[in-house]
Order: sequence, then C-alpha cells, then structure tokens
Amino acid sequence: MQTANIRAALDPADRDLLSAWLAAQDRIDSILDLSSRAWHIPGDRTIIGVFEVGRQQASWLIVAERSVWVLAQCEDGTVSGPCTTLAEILGLIDHRLVS
Repeated sequence: MQTANIRAALDPADRDLLSAWLAAQDRIDSILDLSSRAWHIPGDRTIIGVFEVGRQQASWLIVAERSVWVLAQCEDGTVSGPCTTLAEILGLIDHRLVS
C-alpha cells in the first residue's frame, strides 16, 4: 500500500506533483518526510525518504535547500548534481527504477 507522509516545506504544486508521482509508481511503497529528524547539519532543509516496495530502509533521500534539489542514493552514497525542480529529481528516480 502506497503512503505519503509529507509535512515538509513543499509548496502546493510540489506536494501535488509528489502525490501524483507516487500514485503512478508500482515499485515505490512510500515517501516519508524526514526533515524533522536530528541531522546535525545547519540550516533548514527538506529531506524526503523514498522507500521501494519490500525495503525497510529508504532507497533515496530527496534533499532540498532553498531552490536547489539533490538526490542521494542510500545504498552507495552517491549524490546527484544540483537540480532546480522536484520534477527533475523524480525523473532521476524514474531513470534508476528502469535501469
């Protein structure tokens, strides 16, 4: 069952985009707002965990600060280059899901 628990500082358009993206995915189980956890890093950031079906840990972290977005792959620690939109980040995940 897909779930979205997002309280992050996303604007309504990005919330709608994220919800629609999740609804269209068959390999993503849930997305979870992890922003309020103690990350021990300065500044306000949006951090969203993306969980694949059957996995207990997040596969990716979507991280946003101001107008810059990056995607961190949890398995190997790689981080994407900076993107300017959430849609670009979701496209990166889509690409990795089909690879």
